Amino acid sequence: MIANPEFRRNLWIQFTGTRVLVAAMLSGLLLVCALAVDYGLTRRAFVPDITGFVAYWLGAAIVVFWAGRQAAGAVLREIRGRTWDAQRLSTLHPWTMAWGKLFGATSLAWFMALFCIAAYLAADAYQRPLRAVLAGAAALIGYGVVCQATGMLASLARLSGRPGDRGGGTTVAHVAGMIAAALLAAFVYWGLGNEARWFGHAIGREGLVLLTIWFFALWAVAGVYRRMRRELQMRSAPWAWLLFLVTFVVYGEGLAYGRGQPEIALLLPAGLLAVMLWAITLIEAKDPLALRQSVQNLARGRWSDGVALLPLWLVTYAAFGLAVLGAIASGAGGPVSLRALQLPGAPVSDTLPILIAAFLFLTRDVLIVQALALGRDAGLASVSGGMAWFVLYFAVPAVLVAGRQTDLLGIVLPTGQGGWQLGILPAAAQAALCLVLFALRWRGYWRENAAKAPAA
Repeated sequence: MIANPEFRRNLWIQFTGTRVLVAAMLSGLLLVCALAVDYGLTRRAFVPDITGFVAYWLGAAIVVFWAGRQAAGAVLREIRGRTWDAQRLSTLHPWTMAWGKLFGATSLAWFMALFCIAAYLAADAYQRPLRAVLAGAAALIGYGVVCQATGMLASLARLSGRPGDRGGGTTVAHVAGMIAAALLAAFVYWGLGNEARWFGHAIGREGLVLLTIWFFALWAVAGVYRRMRRELQMRSAPWAWLLFLVTFVVYGEGLAYGRGQPEIALLLPAGLLAVMLWAITLIEAKDPLALRQSVQNLARGRWSDGVALLPLWLVTYAAFGLAVLGAIASGAGGPVSLRALQLPGAPVSDTLPILIAAFLFLTRDVLIVQALALGRDAGLASVSGGMAWFVLYFAVPAVLVAGRQTDLLGIVLPTGQGGWQLGILPAAAQAALCLVLFALRWRGYWRENAAKAPAA
């Protein structure tokens, strides 16, 4: 590890005397105060309950807020300091660069977090089984890796856009990392509702938690490496992303197995891929030139060149479409119904109109963002698209619910209510309108930027 020059460089930057002194004093003072409170409350039978609690959540705050922000801004700080271009021209391997920055830029934060985790282990070992305490510490470390790797991945994903749009906000990337950690926590909680079983095999609460967290943690680190390859001008076909999507769906199906709700297992692949599609559409850089070159290479039979330039949102959209078709072919039009998400006071919905409407709505969502990316404010396409999604999925339904018009929710949400007239046709009209808008803006963009068009 110490042989990595990028890691060593970041160690020299992070471990300055002032930083180490201030961080150690603040963390140590907080833990000493917690220990004093424990001693004052349980003097005769000393039990460090408060010390363990404070140490655990102080470590969590450090890895999520401090280390997470350091990781999200690791590359962006190099760009602002005008040292990134020189690093890109160096002979460092992408993997060396990736983990050197990921764990080097966060090295001081991790040092303090591990100190807090050690205090947590020492405190909670008094009254809890060592296995449970170690599982809690490993879960905390995993959440930190997910937050930091996702934040760095979000910042790297914005670097491959148009030349004028290079770089993004550290805060935006950090927020993306924290949202990823929060979604992972929700996913872990949902998995525990199945008596900690995966495809019917009991693996225990601690085992399932650690398996879920580190499954995503390792994939997040792999994503940083793959994105670093692209930033260092090395071609990377989207096979790793496809493999992640497949394993993500398989893992989710294992958690849904045995719940006695076949409609959940049927809709889960499409639902999980929909979440990934929303995320990658907002995070990934919008590069019309790469998309055009990819389509032209594929049309000319240059498969390797075309696939290497394919944007991940298009790959995810294709996978989502296949999942919807697979669910329909597996019996979505049969007797299986969506009982778990039934609206209060509404009849039971079949999964077929829900799947079709979901595909149309997500087609609309993707086209909205991609059309905005072809405008003059392309750098704000993700923010504007996210605001549009918020209005469509939250503001409009809230107005309909407040007005007691729940029968009309099918025009903005894939509820399956209202039959084809309200559940399918409005979604199809919105998707068609957005497709026309995207086609017009695509033609207009290339008329204005004819010099950027690849040679025929």
